[in-house]
Amino acid sequence: MVEVEERTVASVISARELSEGQAETLAALLSRKLHKPVELDLKTDPSLLGGLLIYVEGNLIDHTIKKHMQDMGNAIQRSIHDESAAW
Repeated sequence: MVEVEERTVASVISARELSEGQAETLAALLSRKLHKPVELDLKTDPSLLGGLLIYVEGNLIDHTIKKHMQDMGNAIQRSIHDESAAW
């Protein structure tokens, strides 16, 4: 009996097109983490500013500059709100 190796597909969205080397490195990293081969479905979205959005096996990994900037803005808003509430 021939054993069929299970694969998974990761949808990867980046601000700019990944080089072949970057894509290979990312696929290898995800394969090690998931313990199975990973095929990448690559797309670009310049609005991300930088970093990667990765959808794999029902999970979202958001390592984009856009997300970090939103998080910083939210933290500043909370800080301002907390300070004004203390008055």
